[in-house]
Amino acid sequence: MAESGIVGGRVEMSIVAGAPVPSLLVSVAGSTLTSNVTRLGDFVIANVPAGALELRFTGDGVAAVLPIGTLAAGETITLSVRLTPADAAVDSIARVRGTDALIEGRIEEPGIALPPNTFIVGGRTIVVPDGTPSRDANGSSTAALKPGMRVRVTGTLGAAGVTARELTIL
Repeated sequence: MAESGIVGGRVEMSIVAGAPVPSLLVSVAGSTLTSNVTRLGDFVIANVPAGALELRFTGDGVAAVLPIGTLAAGETITLSVRLTPADAAVDSIARVRGTDALIEGRIEEPGIALPPNTFIVGGRTIVVPDGTPSRDANGSSTAALKPGMRVRVTGTLGAAGVTARELTIL
């Protein structure tokens, strides 16, 4: 049996906000693996072979392809995908393998007050301990983090979310 991982997430269409997602199928290119997208936009595909990963979204006037990169054995990838009839783009991506996590996306505006050094990306709580290296894409020190900034966080997955080991503003 080939080594595999899990791919899942949520699809958002560029239609009326809050409207149900139309009937869609997500498939893994080069395989027979598929998942129906729920009316809320959720999907999960298990036993995805490790290696190059490309997702295809089809149905109700939609035909879009989304290259993801490489899926490692034992890895779970969770995506937030923005979909139009002919295009798919990643808003946020979380790659988790064991307790190691890499999260990339925009800092979200929280609905409630969060503790200091805490923010949300891709629906995941990120805790940044004092002294955590924080840089921009050029390697320079960074300013204060704000909602809307795109970040990449590497860290450790725990009960409280992801504890950052390194943070990069993209």
